[in-house]
Amino acid sequence: MIYYAWQRLLLKTKAEVLYLAGKRYFVLIRGGKEVSVFTGRQPRQAALKAASRGYTDIRLRERGTNKIHIYKGSRKKVPAPFERPEWMSSTVWKPNVRKIGIQKIEKPKKKAVKKKAKKKKVKKKAKKSKKSKKKSSRKKSTKKRSKRRRR
Repeated sequence: MIYYAWQRLLLKTKAEVLYLAGKRYFVLIRGGKEVSVFTGRQPRQAALKAASRGYTDIRLRERGTNKIHIYKGSRKKVPAPFERPEWMSSTVWKPNVRKIGIQKIEKPKKKAVKKKAKKKKVKKKAKKSKKSKKKSSRKKSTKKRSKRRRR
């Protein structure tokens, strides 16, 4: 049996699909303004990066979606691992985050555009003769025929 790429994705677990998806971009929001961008496969990974830089109230919006992930973050100094590179300091910041929830952003509704009311043409009081009515009906019928031919 031959499996195509999309069929293989259907057989994968959710975690495996996220792994295949690659990195996602999350924008940090502070005071209603987008301050910086953090990357990660999951919002928690981006929140940990933000917490390690010292942010405590973390609100991350994923680019291309209308959700804001809300976290509480903290960090503390811990001794660096024994097998660290020479350039790394003896102490490092260890981040910790706790998810509070998700807030959905409502997209602004498009204002309904009012159609301009067509001005009613003032009918003349003078009545048209029967001949002129017949001529106008003939013109209409020829227009219909020409439209049919074009199709």
